[in-house]
Amino acid sequence: KDRKNDIARKSASFFFPIFGARGTQQDYQLYAREGYCMNPVAYACINKVATSAKSVEILLYRKDKKTGKVAKVDGEHELKQLLNRPNPTQSFNEFISTLVSQKLIGGNAFILGVGMDAAQQKKKPLELMLLTPSAVKVIENKVGIFPVGYEYRHSESLTTKYSVNTISGHSAVRHIKTFNPMSPWVGMPPLQAAAFSADMFNEGQKWNTRLLMNDARPSGALMVKDE
Repeated sequence: KDRKNDIARKSASFFFPIFGARGTQQDYQLYAREGYCMNPVAYACINKVATSAKSVEILLYRKDKKTGKVAKVDGEHELKQLLNRPNPTQSFNEFISTLVSQKLIGGNAFILGVGMDAAQQKKKPLELMLLTPSAVKVIENKVGIFPVGYEYRHSESLTTKYSVNTISGHSAVRHIKTFNPMSPWVGMPPLQAAAFSADMFNEGQKWNTRLLMNDARPSGALMVKDE
């Protein structure tokens, strides 16, 4: 009886979904690797949206405080200059494309306004940097609608905390997230809804690859003797 059970266990197939319940930081790396890097369908969809987003022209408008009229801002403007070159390593197109991709992969994107802080609300950013979502921890607020702050992990031994004005929500970090019915603090990864489909596709591709590498022959055969 035990021998028969052993044979049944060895010959059975088990499917373990890669998208289980994990922490937010681990989730992003998982979705990025399994859902974006290894799944051509998800990659094509995300890349298409990100490419389209960077082609949208940014228009600036100014509202007159006295009359309330809104007029388009023509010519050079400091905000346009910042967007055209948000940081030394990225152009506007690269910045937007990366931002949209991060949000579509993990449901969250974090923009750091370099030179800003939670106290000085009128201080303008010198640069705009995108924080790696997997390295950002949202510090939840037990009594308010705004988080207490954000913690960015540069390495295992180095972290930086960015505080949030819990009254106005002002912070050096701008958190852009998708709707999440399970949490008000972090966005729901769009790839989460497609997790099982992505699993099945990836596992099917792996199976086909192994089968082709073995000349389309089964990897083994179970021989049973008549007793």
